[in-house]
Amino acid sequence: MKIAITVDIEKDLGFMDSYYGLDEGLPFILDTFRRYDIKATFFVNGGAVDHLTDGGLLKEMTKGSHEIASHGYRHTDYRGWDYEKIKEEICISKKILEQKTGARVTGYRAPQFLLDPKIVEAVKECGFKHDSSLPDISGISAAKMRKVKVDQCLLDAIRLSGIREFPIDSIPVVKVPHGILWINFISFPLYRAIFHYTTKNFMIFYLHAFDLVKNKSRVKMNFKRKVFYQKNGNGIYDLFQKLIAFWISRGVKFVKLEDEI
Repeated sequence: MKIAITVDIEKDLGFMDSYYGLDEGLPFILDTFRRYDIKATFFVNGGAVDHLTDGGLLKEMTKGSHEIASHGYRHTDYRGWDYEKIKEEICISKKILEQKTGARVTGYRAPQFLLDPKIVEAVKECGFKHDSSLPDISGISAAKMRKVKVDQCLLDAIRLSGIREFPIDSIPVVKVPHGILWINFISFPLYRAIFHYTTKNFMIFYLHAFDLVKNKSRVKMNFKRKVFYQKNGNGIYDLFQKLIAFWISRGVKFVKLEDEI
């Protein structure tokens, strides 16, 4: 089996004016990847680029041969915008990342996984080759909670665009997203047991740099987020390493999305 580990890089929670995720979570993620020789795909939001550059972390990701992809310019919902404004926003995110890294940027993930046909068209026009925003129709997802319509119109737009879509996978049986906080929520022993039921030979796994911050209470969040983000907060580092060790024991090969097009 292949697993593509994808990491969303943004301000804390996408919109806060703090960077605990980049200052604490991201270095731990990069160190773990070095230790296990894992190459991953980092979806970088434009609002995080200057902070990453100043701290040397963008250079470190590039030197580590990881894929640098776009997570939009501003971390917001583009769906209600005029098409030309959407296109400008998405194209700028690509241009900035290519200028900062000197590498070709071919992948895109919509902020908050908020996708519609206009955004798909803009992603195509900006020259991206793959996207990883589409939620699993059959499962629970943050995108569906925010009323993303995964209807035939959206699916047709993706198909006609020619862009390779890498949908967000769900964990078998329980049908929650294949992400670290969801695994933490259902428990690692349950995930380990369920993993044997998957029939896929390729899966997407995602996390945010903020997920790997131990003391999340420094960031103001509502009650729902507190329950979800702070459950077993100080054990999240151990969970991440347990997950990787478990996958390795099952013969998983780690890949970047750009290599699977």
